[in-house]
Amino acid sequence: MPVKKSLVVALALLCACVGARATDVTFGTHRFHVQVAATEALREHGLMGVKKLAADHGMLFVWKDAAPRQFYMKDTLIPLDLISIRAGTVVGVATMAPCRADPCPITNTPPADAALEVPAGTAERADISAGAPVESSAL
Repeated sequence: MPVKKSLVVALALLCACVGARATDVTFGTHRFHVQVAATEALREHGLMGVKKLAADHGMLFVWKDAAPRQFYMKDTLIPLDLISIRAGTVVGVATMAPCRADPCPITNTPPADAALEVPAGTAERADISAGAPVESSAL
């Protein structure tokens, strides 16, 4: 029975990521390989259920407009840095903790047209802060 349940979970995660394309996001000399969440379904699912994320990987959320955004860590298993981006420039950085039961805290961003989730501590190690330029074909 546990194998069947694991297979179902793996298939659900795979289906959730169908349609997500991969790209790179660069901050100076630091490059991240990311999945792009450009649809509402992909943005809602985000990195829920992910147990491990390589130091140079993440998920890039993109929108057509710049607005304050809200991030919710329900069922996200790993701590993440949230790097808010507007017009190719970092406008904010926050660290978010996993949450398994409601009520989960909501992280609000400054007005942003994109946001990058990477493993917690990455922004500090890579010296990513407000004002840093961001390069990606997805922006």
